[in-house]
Amino acid sequence: MRQGTFLVWVAASAIATLVCGCGKEGSEKETSSQDSATSQGIAGQTAPVQPPAGQGAPTAADFSKIAEQNRQILTQANQGKVITAVSADKIKTLLPETLVGMKRISLSAEKNQMAGVDMSFAEGEYEGQEGTSINLTITDVGNLSGPMKLGMAGWTMAQYSRETDRGYEKTDTYSGYKGMEEYDKENKSGTIRVFVAERFVVELNGNGLTMDTLKQALNQLDLKKVAAASGS
Repeated sequence: MRQGTFLVWVAASAIATLVCGCGKEGSEKETSSQDSATSQGIAGQTAPVQPPAGQGAPTAADFSKIAEQNRQILTQANQGKVITAVSADKIKTLLPETLVGMKRISLSAEKNQMAGVDMSFAEGEYEGQEGTSINLTITDVGNLSGPMKLGMAGWTMAQYSRETDRGYEKTDTYSGYKGMEEYDKENKSGTIRVFVAERFVVELNGNGLTMDTLKQALNQLDLKKVAAASGS
């Protein structure tokens, strides 16, 4: 199951933004069991909690406590709003049965709740003639949307374009949403990634296709419907 490289970068940016500047160097003074698990982050936010070191293997109760503390941290990062990712079944309905004449050959969806982070995604594979294919992933970043918005702030305002003999990459706008596209002319492979409503990441990876065809596939998706899926 493949989630796009862009989503990995986005999640890393979000987490880095949230925890930037956290922690202390050198020895630390002994504190209560609750205080020893946390440190102060940017804007007065608390950094995501890790199991205490040197105290044996963490128990289920330890992980439960850490998850709850991280949920509180993310709620603070979302301006006090508790955000729950949409269900796997709901996000799965956003993937069409066909794209640019290609039939969907597989469909999967998951909702993951781990360490206080709540996300969901659905992935579809589409197969055409002569080895052409498209992989479509739609991800709801759930309660990571607040820190992700901070991590994406500079990127969404940037204008970037780079071209080589082999291909290109550039930022663009799709149905009013900022995104990025990459294309490899030698391999005839391309990717379009769109950040929708500061909540969803839509990614299409095409093989054996022109970029125009991949854009046609994107145009067959209703990004406004994706944005509305959160119900907020």
